[in-house]
Amino acid sequence: MAKGKQRKEALSPITDPETAGYFRSYRRIIMYEDLNSASTLFGGRLASWIDEGSAIFASCQMNARRIVTRKISELVFHRPAKLGDMLEIWCKVLRKGSTSITIGVIVSRRSFADDPARAKNPDSAEICRCEIVFVCLDEKGQPKVWNA
Repeated sequence: MAKGKQRKEALSPITDPETAGYFRSYRRIIMYEDLNSASTLFGGRLASWIDEGSAIFASCQMNARRIVTRKISELVFHRPAKLGDMLEIWCKVLRKGSTSITIGVIVSRRSFADDPARAKNPDSAEICRCEIVFVCLDEKGQPKVWNA
């Protein structure tokens, strides 16, 4: 980079047209306890983070505290994430039902310029994507209309 020129902030929103309209709802740094026996991110750990990050987003969209995960679509991992990578979970409302909401989720891996393994391309890369359906519940645990 030429002297005097500033690099864009490393954490700016994804600008890929495919992800337009998504909002970052969650971030995590991958630590040793998050790794599997192959020294990459354990898929079950990522699934938990996806559920939590998208639930935070859905709660805000529904303005409701009592929501439950009804369905998580197929989760296909496109590439690994490794120790020290930052994961960003991006969410977008896909559909609104009277008692439910469907959230589109994209997980990206952000690596940094000082990572020797990824120094040539320190930008983000998509790890996986899925859809999650959340249902709003009343005090008795029954589906409740939220989108009147």
